[in-house]
Amino acid sequence: MSRLPGRTAFVLDPSAAYLNHASFGATPRSVLKAQRGIQDELEAQPMAFFAGLMPRLRRAMAPVAATLGAPLDDIAFVDNASTGTSAVLRSMDLGPGDAILTTSHAYAAVAKALNWMVERTGCTLRVAPVPWPLEDADQVEAAVHGTWRPDVRLAVLDHVASVSASRFPVERLVPWLQERGARVLIDGAHVPGQVPVDLDALGADWWTGNLHKWAFTPKGCAVLYARPDAQPDLDPPVLSHFLGEGFAPSFEKPGTRDPSAWLAVPAAWAFVDAAGGWDAVQAHNNARARQLGKRLEAELGLRPLAPDALLHHMVPFELPGVPATREAAHAFVRQVWERHRVQLWCMPLLGRMVLRVSGQLYVSSADEDRMVAAVRAELP
Repeated sequence: MSRLPGRTAFVLDPSAAYLNHASFGATPRSVLKAQRGIQDELEAQPMAFFAGLMPRLRRAMAPVAATLGAPLDDIAFVDNASTGTSAVLRSMDLGPGDAILTTSHAYAAVAKALNWMVERTGCTLRVAPVPWPLEDADQVEAAVHGTWRPDVRLAVLDHVASVSASRFPVERLVPWLQERGARVLIDGAHVPGQVPVDLDALGADWWTGNLHKWAFTPKGCAVLYARPDAQPDLDPPVLSHFLGEGFAPSFEKPGTRDPSAWLAVPAAWAFVDAAGGWDAVQAHNNARARQLGKRLEAELGLRPLAPDALLHHMVPFELPGVPATREAAHAFVRQVWERHRVQLWCMPLLGRMVLRVSGQLYVSSADEDRMVAAVRAELP
């Protein structure tokens, strides 16, 4: 039986307690070593490297496609979920009389992009008021149903929302919206490596997710899935030599760039295999997140903002006494870091300051102790 790796498998500062894996992920040493070897190979003979790049990218994508349940021809590498979202939004032909539907839990960068679409095209943005705190997935479904109108041509929904850390019932919402004539883009930024998914069965028009958050790849590694009937009108963010030569080539060859993060994906999957596989890693991280949550609730009296049934590797709590502003969030996080060397993450959502902590292989019981002590010391 494989032993789960711990802190020494990562290059994180050993003096820090890092409870914010969700923001940027953390890449194992073995994966970084593989990436640097790829970079050395590139620099040794750039012509030969780039001449053989496309087949290597498809081979690197194969384990990802299998894990996410996507046909290999329907999934492409992109730098991050924002890249995938932007490509879809810029490809939409919307105008006055059309509407986009999203929810009040949408990631801030996505919300900005949607408002940009409104300003640029004259379409309408309909925001489903998902409750917060959240009691169950039915509340998400009811909010989307209640906000839908016949003019909705595109719905942009979270799979796992960023601030609220909650998994949305996209398996029910995708067909419901499509039956009413809307195309659906799912923001799965936090899904790969955290939540099992079958993209082919889900059937969304487009789905994008980061691999560098929970799937252990280097930074700048994400995927964009597009159903075959949603590919012809989808333009890549960069128009280059492979434009018009298929979905994946048009996205994966935007000109000269360092593709080492994408090519290091097999090393990330090998890291997980050595740890016992995705099921073992996810079970461990779910349990660690539950433990973090129990201690915040029992020892500090913090209020959980979502039920366990909707949570995986992240847990959200209300941080009392801290104003629900971005400035206050940044100040609290900075204060905890500078005084205690504990890395937390806070952000306001719908009038409440949310403390979101993450479970990951490198988080120890000692890290939990430091987290509890630091929050206790710095709460107003």
